[in-house]
Amino acid sequence: MIRFLYTLSIHFYSGLIRLASFRSKKAAQWWEGRSAYRKGQFPEGLEGCIWVHCASLGEFEQGRPLIEAIAKAHPKEKILLTFFSPSGYEIRKNYDRVTAVHYLPKDTPELMQRFVDAVKPKAVAFVKYEFWFNLLEVLKNREIPHVLISGIFREGQHFFQWYGSWFRRHLTDFSSIHVQNEESLRILSSIKVKSELSGDTRFDRVLEVCKEVKPIPFISAFAMDAQVIVVGSSWPKDEALIAKAKEAIDQRKWKCIIVPHEVGEDHVTQIEAVFPDALRFSKTSLDEVRDASWLIVDQIGYLNQIYQYADIAWIGGGFGKGVHNTLEAAAYGIPILCGPNNQKFKEIQDLKGEGACVEVNQKNGVDLLMNLMDNADDRKAKGRKALDYVKQHEGATEKAMQSLRGVLEN
Repeated sequence: MIRFLYTLSIHFYSGLIRLASFRSKKAAQWWEGRSAYRKGQFPEGLEGCIWVHCASLGEFEQGRPLIEAIAKAHPKEKILLTFFSPSGYEIRKNYDRVTAVHYLPKDTPELMQRFVDAVKPKAVAFVKYEFWFNLLEVLKNREIPHVLISGIFREGQHFFQWYGSWFRRHLTDFSSIHVQNEESLRILSSIKVKSELSGDTRFDRVLEVCKEVKPIPFISAFAMDAQVIVVGSSWPKDEALIAKAKEAIDQRKWKCIIVPHEVGEDHVTQIEAVFPDALRFSKTSLDEVRDASWLIVDQIGYLNQIYQYADIAWIGGGFGKGVHNTLEAAAYGIPILCGPNNQKFKEIQDLKGEGACVEVNQKNGVDLLMNLMDNADDRKAKGRKALDYVKQHEGATEKAMQSLRGVLEN
């Protein structure tokens, strides 16, 4: 009965997406991306693959270290990557470390049976908290090993409610569950589900990026020997505070790189209006940028490399829904500032506790930034603490690999 109701809810959700697709680009991508499955067309040539599933782009960054570890250790292995959300699929559909990238089918028994039978994976890895219960049932019935990596569990989830026995049963079918924190370990133990505290694979990813990072000639020419603030994934409220600090930044002869979260023309034009002497990454020559003090990076894909030039990182989003990725900056050993909406992010709470991250608000943001700019010893100390924190948490990818090693070596 519960499976019937669950499947009914999946059909209902799909129907809502279909209605939304007439006015929402993202919903249209979700619907059209699964059109082949509605026509009975399923992936071919993937038999015996390792299948990694991610909800969206953020989960992909957690799954990526595992994918690349598999590809490096077993270069002949077929790897399938699937996404639930268009925001992951559309950006990573050409990811070259896997054999194929597809949308996950709608989670109905028939579609999942046909998908699994077409793909014939020898193991499946789910990232963080993607639980599709008809798919999990198919994997169980086909006796296909499946693992969860970088898992996060909270007491509010249905697994831990009085009605949650049906959902809990699917957790016991996982070959192994790797969780990020002690709280997840504890509450899983309370319902007698075994798990392993392995940590977050994102730490491995950001350290790997730092090891492999190469200079960006254009940014190198801009930064020269100056001290640099990088404002990463900024939103208008972040930019407004930086604007208040602009005169003081210029007086100290620091330089500033603004990398907005949204790089659409409207937002970039708004930033240019606030910072009229800033140059655009996409419209500036190498000679012009050498003498500039303010730069707007209006293209995606550069931020995690640009942090190599930073003396201070201001991470955006903290005056809205939540702070963006702080680990990318911390891995370079630089001090971090962020807005107050950061309570849901464990790594930020940890970094604040270590003294590596400074929380700012609308009233004190400029002063705290100036204090950090004027105190080189404090910057260096905070930067060391940031890097030490990241290094202390590496190793989750290897633990996930261990759970797949038997399958990979057969």
